[in-house]
Amino acid sequence: MWQDPPEKPELPASIPVFPLPNVVFFPGTVIPLHIFEPRYLRMIKDVLAGDGILALALLREGWEDQATPPMHGIACAGRLLEVAQLPEGRFNVRLAGLGRVRLEEIGGDMPYRSAQVQLLPEVLPDDQSALTMAARRDLLGAYGLLVSEVTGRQSLGLEGAQAAPFHALVNTLCAHLDMPPRIKQELLEVDDVMKRGLAVTDVLRQELERLSKRKKGGGSSGGGSSDGSPTVH
Repeated sequence: MWQDPPEKPELPASIPVFPLPNVVFFPGTVIPLHIFEPRYLRMIKDVLAGDGILALALLREGWEDQATPPMHGIACAGRLLEVAQLPEGRFNVRLAGLGRVRLEEIGGDMPYRSAQVQLLPEVLPDDQSALTMAARRDLLGAYGLLVSEVTGRQSLGLEGAQAAPFHALVNTLCAHLDMPPRIKQELLEVDDVMKRGLAVTDVLRQELERLSKRKKGGGSSGGGSSDGSPTVH
């Protein structure tokens, strides 16, 4: 689901941070979360009592072995859209992405961490330019081929994709494609949405090449990383 973020969201100087090991959040996307740890239950209550804003950040590799696991420095701030408290005290929430932020000074005086943040602008292309229209065709074409290769279906499953703003299409695909969190984090850190879109298209094409070679018995693609997954350049 897409919810167009404000052009320049107003963020407080310091916001709570919810670190996750395998989720990367993008501006404009809406993500459901199930909150059950006591410290994060406290966080949601505090956010509800305040301005409704928190950030989602990806934990760095090796987080399992550290008492205070490090997070990537670029995250996405979001506003709570819906909060449902469950009978056992847990929460189901939906968070709408407001904008990318740099986590600057991270504090831990509460049960959860918070950070002073700097809003990072998205560099948006002109949707009517020939370059953007070509990038949209390439992105949807690569995605359609991958859907067909994996599922055998011709439907893209992206109703309204042709009419959606290019940045909405790019960020929605970044959020929902089955890619390693490392790749998604690299995409989140790209300031220019056109470059991010071209990178997503490249990732899709690398995956198509890998699947094609596997079908032919040729092994994995040589263009990927050492763990066999595509790399964003």
